Amino acid sequence: IIKECLPILNNLRKQTTTSTTSENILTGIIQNVNTISQLSSFPVTIKNATSFQTANQHEQRLRQLISKCYLRIGTWEHELFNITDDSILAEIMKNYKYAWKYDNSNYKAWNAYAILNYDAVNYFKQQQQNLDIFNDTYRILIAKMICCTISAVKGLFKSIILSKVKYCLQNTLRLLTLLFEYGQYHEVYEAITEGNRTAPIKA
Repeated sequence: IIKECLPILNNLRKQTTTSTTSENILTGIIQNVNTISQLSSFPVTIKNATSFQTANQHEQRLRQLISKCYLRIGTWEHELFNITDDSILAEIMKNYKYAWKYDNSNYKAWNAYAILNYDAVNYFKQQQQNLDIFNDTYRILIAKMICCTISAVKGLFKSIILSKVKYCLQNTLRLLTLLFEYGQYHEVYEAITEGNRTAPIKA
């Protein structure tokens, strides 16, 4: 698996330095992500495995490796393009989401996912400027903001749980900001309440 992953990542790194347009880079990234996603279906063959525990360890290592691959690709996309349009945002979001899905204990994946959603809320908020509240586009943006806020809350609480630091000041401040600005929405308030049950915020 490592032999399969490393050439893909090296090829992706070369593309990001040689391609001249963002469209070419993004196309190459998506192709490589599709290749990596196929690795998850590879059978994990274990020679001389003596126990079910050994098999689980091999599977866990494989999932951790794939998680790191998705996180690395998402990070490169984020650094290259930032949040410039909805399609790029969705692509970065997908890779971060795969990263924590393959390894639910990956703090970096959860934290990156949380911060991306937090930034996405501000991205959609800026698009609302000068729009009438009765405008259909305004309502669509509100829905996107609520969705990203809920995802950000989920990711921030998970990051706090996984963090080795006793007090996660930055993530706590982000949570409080989301609570003050979007806590009036029922879905957001419920997400924060549920998250606080699993990782109580200490003053």
